[in-house]
Amino acid sequence: MYIDAHRLYEDDGTPVPFIESPHQSDRFEPRYLVIHYTATLTIRDCVAWFLDAAAKASAHVIVGRNGRIAPMVAFNRRAWHAGRSRWHGVEDLNAHALGIELVNAGALERTPAGAWTDGAGHAVADGQVRIARHKHESVDRGWHEFPPLQIDRALAVARTLHAQYGVEEVLGHDDIAPGRKLDPGPAFPMAPFAFDLLGGTRAVSVAVGDPTGREEHD
Repeated sequence: MYIDAHRLYEDDGTPVPFIESPHQSDRFEPRYLVIHYTATLTIRDCVAWFLDAAAKASAHVIVGRNGRIAPMVAFNRRAWHAGRSRWHGVEDLNAHALGIELVNAGALERTPAGAWTDGAGHAVADGQVRIARHKHESVDRGWHEFPPLQIDRALAVARTLHAQYGVEEVLGHDDIAPGRKLDPGPAFPMAPFAFDLLGGTRAVSVAVGDPTGREEHD
């Protein structure tokens, strides 16, 4: 993939279909990349939400579970993905970070019958569930797995963004808004993802949620 005029293209020159969200603001020069999960089960639901006038939320790119990529905000414009956020003294990460959303239900609930569901009560198959502990929590719970194809496509997008804009760090939403956000959560392979993109200690500090990089909760 490559970027031209802040839009995404496949290597053969085909533009990746762009569906523009109305939820965006001033131009900016990105320094960081923030990874999110959508808390939905389909890319269609996330796209619809980012188009909804009531949402007041967006991201630069959504990556579906089947590898589909849906850019929604030009990469030189601020998407509204970070909310109240802070990292190493930098506040309002919307003004400093590109945002990638991965279609994923996130933290799951278990019914009395033992089935797994997302926050809206939709069923999630046992084979798509990982039991893990979030770095900001003290108990294990179920988390929706990320398919390998989805991770590979997200990494391809991230590499393209890094090549164009020189991303300094890869962060989770839970790194920049601890106590308020849990995404992308422990099912996302942040350490290898960040190492593949940037290498070195940047990946290690992000992977463990280095407390020296976080300030007080919002």
